[in-house]
Amino acid sequence: MLNFARLMVFHTRYRVPMIIISLMQFLGAIGTEMINIFLICQQDSVQNVIMNFIALGVIAEIDNIYADTLYNNASKKEIEDETVSLMINDRKPARPNYNSRFRPSTWAHGILRLFYECYYYYFMPFTVIVLTFLTDLVDESPVY
Repeated sequence: MLNFARLMVFHTRYRVPMIIISLMQFLGAIGTEMINIFLICQQDSVQNVIMNFIALGVIAEIDNIYADTLYNNASKKEIEDETVSLMINDRKPARPNYNSRFRPSTWAHGILRLFYECYYYYFMPFTVIVLTFLTDLVDESPVY
């Protein structure tokens, strides 16, 4: 959504809110993922880990359940009928200066994409190891 708003939306009054909403969506997803990992790392038995993992998976599906209930939505019908094109063309943006390397939205998109591709895909499992180690350091209960 950030890349589409950055390149393909012509009017600024629509473009800026789309960029803000896409940043909010990204930061919300990353924050939720970190909290979920932290919650699962705090569990003391395998049964609690599995129970919380399933519960968090159900919570993550709530937005999909809500989206499936939209049955008379004009936007959904246009997208399904393919009357609206959501294709992103990097070579031909809505305005020529939108593809400039010096725009803040281009920098934000590049940094977030780098973070998402490097950390989220490859290094997120290592977060579990680091969080488990750090929570053991902070834990004040005596080890028996």
